[in-house]
Amino acid sequence: MRLIFRTQDVNTTGFDVEKSARARTKGDLVEVLDDGKYAGTNVEPSSPSWEGIHVIVNVPEITKEEARAYNNALKHLIAWEVVASTDEGWRLRVWDNNPGTLTNITREQVEDFITRFNGVVQSFSAGSVVFDIGVYGAATSNGFWLRDVSPITFSEVTHNAAGYGIQAILPSAWTDTPEKRQQVQLRLTSQNCTIFSFDIPSSTVVFDIPRDEAIKEFKEQIRDHLENRIIRRSHFYITPTEIDTIIANGGEVTITKATLLANIKNKLDA
Repeated sequence: MRLIFRTQDVNTTGFDVEKSARARTKGDLVEVLDDGKYAGTNVEPSSPSWEGIHVIVNVPEITKEEARAYNNALKHLIAWEVVASTDEGWRLRVWDNNPGTLTNITREQVEDFITRFNGVVQSFSAGSVVFDIGVYGAATSNGFWLRDVSPITFSEVTHNAAGYGIQAILPSAWTDTPEKRQQVQLRLTSQNCTIFSFDIPSSTVVFDIPRDEAIKEFKEQIRDHLENRIIRRSHFYITPTEIDTIIANGGEVTITKATLLANIKNKLDA
């Protein structure tokens, strides 16, 4: 089995180092591969994508399947339950449905996403969160619009069991070019909203959102964070000092299982 580690920090400008799959630092484990493979291919480390960025640690005593089986135990598999439902919204429960997980989801991991969509946590237990989220609140939230909505003035036009009609008076700076207006339109239509009017002089858009679409974006974002980003982000690393030692030895070493276990660290233990 072959382990690939980073030799330098990734440029993390523009995304959350702790949450993003792309945020890697010196010593992070990048991939677990079969013997003789480089990033899943036969490309040699002298290629531009490899030079100076990765080191290779060969551990013949461990198979790729064994290494990945442990990593899979860290995966979050998000499950949902509708506790209660009205025309205005839902009470939902979200929990980790992976019986092999070594660490349950925490309140901190999900509360940011819940409040981002104007939801309110009602209760929390080990690996399970119950919260309320409304149709109108979700459709007028930072999470839904993917930006700070404090400059927007929202008002309810109508609502029924099928959905909500909402008026949004946008900052003129958001609509003063055709490209910016298109961005607003695409944001709404991507969530299956129907735009009834878009008055350019007043920078006002009136749209209808189907009830179930209001939390579609929320579910996608929280699942992406917990099931994807946290999984992909490296849990395992070796110290920068060890990385420097491997670089000094030509960028590739072969070690025993005992040596690996003595040097590799798990960020969940930090």
